[in-house]
Amino acid sequence: MLVVRCSDDFSDEQIKFLHAFLELLGFDLKYDEGFNETDFTNSFSSCGFMFDYVYLVGHSNEDVFGNKKINFSWDFVAETIQNSECVTDECKLIIKSCKSIDDNIANILFTKTTKIQQVLGSTIDLENFSGYVGSMLFFYLTEWKNLEHTKATELTNTTTLNSFKSYLRA
Repeated sequence: MLVVRCSDDFSDEQIKFLHAFLELLGFDLKYDEGFNETDFTNSFSSCGFMFDYVYLVGHSNEDVFGNKKINFSWDFVAETIQNSECVTDECKLIIKSCKSIDDNIANILFTKTTKIQQVLGSTIDLENFSGYVGSMLFFYLTEWKNLEHTKATELTNTTTLNSFKSYLRA
């Protein structure tokens, strides 16, 4: 899994815990920081192996993803993933940020890249820790319990009392 942190809101302790948790689930993990356009783009190159998952951490709304100071259009995010030599053609994208998914964002991501097959994000503004716990629960349910994405999303929402939504490429 490629984890790209674009905001300091996701603490080093959370990164360490996420790393240990994902290793227990059997993931190989590369962590990088993408606080500006160059770093973000470089996160997706020279990885050494291919990633089935991309986990983006930052701030977002219906127009942009980033860190409030430097933001990237959803077109740019999709094009960066499409041009990556490190992302498989079966990529699952997890966006850990407030209001990180809606029909328009999913449409942009699926239209601008053929590599993304699934997207999970939040449909509401949520606290940092809620997004963190929700995404980890989703990983556990899909990767360890082998639940399909709709059921895993439903259980994640019920358990965390949040509003995550998962989209699959049509």
